[in-house]
Amino acid sequence: MDKRHKITLDTLIKITDGCRDDMHEPDNQGITARVTETTHNFGDCNGSVPAHKHPYGGGWVADTATVEDTVYVGEFAQVGGNAILRDKVELRDHAMATGDVVIGDHAQLRGKAAAWGGVVKQRAIIGGTAKILYGIYDGNMIIID
Repeated sequence: MDKRHKITLDTLIKITDGCRDDMHEPDNQGITARVTETTHNFGDCNGSVPAHKHPYGGGWVADTATVEDTVYVGEFAQVGGNAILRDKVELRDHAMATGDVVIGDHAQLRGKAAAWGGVVKQRAIIGGTAKILYGIYDGNMIIID
């Protein structure tokens, strides 16, 4: 055994000293652990569902959605359902993508826009209070309601 492995083994022995053989918790320290699940209510009639904050922007993303790291989900924006967002999409303000929508190719949702289905791509911008339920929105299209 080389010196590095010996140090690691000695450290492990110190950490686990006092543990019961059938547990990973030191009984003499009274430590308890509880696993909690982070949830969020997206307001899409599904109640609170498992979700997390997106690392790029800090908005909520349901664990069932697929959102690439290149996508910006602003602090108040939300991605729920089975939505798929990729290719530098931006969700800003209070925008929401949910359901079975697919958004890609630098498209943007702004304001209180919501997309529940369909495809939004190729730099399309959906804003204001516009609602997308189905269809394909592409090109240099701007929809603001």
